[in-house]
Order: sequence, then C-alpha cells, then structure tokens
Amino acid sequence: MGRAHGIIEFRGNSSQSAFCLWTEGGQQLLSILVLTHKEVRAGDQKEVQHMSKYELAVVVNAQIDDEARTAVIDNCKALVEKVGGTITGVDDWGKKRLAYEIQKMNEGYYTFIHFDAEGSAIAEIEQRMRIMDNVIRYLCVKQNEA
Repeated sequence: MGRAHGIIEFRGNSSQSAFCLWTEGGQQLLSILVLTHKEVRAGDQKEVQHMSKYELAVVVNAQIDDEARTAVIDNCKALVEKVGGTITGVDDWGKKRLAYEIQKMNEGYYTFIHFDAEGSAIAEIEQRMRIMDNVIRYLCVKQNEA
C-alpha cells in the first residue's frame, strides 16, 4: 500500500466543518462533513424536552362577581400557555366551603386546570400565582404518567 501525498483543505463555521484530502494532481480522495452537536439538536429542541402532565388547583375569592372570577381563571390559563404549557382540560367545581377560614372568607370558587408542560415552567407558574389578585390558594401537582 502506497503513501498518499496531498493537500488537506478545511472549510467551516460554527455549525459545520468540512475536511477534504486532495492529491497533488487535483483529484479529491476523501471528503468529510462534520456537524456540530448544536446544529443537530437545534431543529429537534421541542421534541428533546420532556413534557409532563400537571394539575393546577386554584381557589378564587367567592365574593367577587362572575366576570371578575372568569377573568382570574383566564389569567391562570394564559399564564400556563405563556410559559409553554398546553392546556388539556379545565374542571370548574364551583363554590365550595373552605376547610378553614382564609383571609376572613369561608367559601371559595374551585377550578382545576390540567396541562402539559416542562418541569422548569412550574416554578414560573407558582411565582406568578403567588401574587395574583383574588387567588386565595393554589397548588400545582404533577400527575402520574401511568
């Protein structure tokens, strides 16, 4: 087996590189294209991230009118969608008696929002729910996948 003498040519940028081996006579012997890890995953970023199922329980002040209560629930749903979640269902349980008095209230309007989201989105949802007006209590729970 003989030795190959030639010229190695390199062309590239941040996302791909090409190496070519040329003979002294100008004939191409070998060409290799290398894609970086970043480019390969950039298009598949949504599929790579894992979405889990969650349930957000929201207890809204029962002393406000129906329009204001609907606006609060719509804000909660918009918040879930803003952080990348997909709402799969909403259960309105209506006005229920609270187990104990909260902020001098004995009743609250219960709503359960079912959604799919990444785990990193939950902290953002909880942080914003904490300061939302007319929300007495909230609880976000990860549902079992089985």
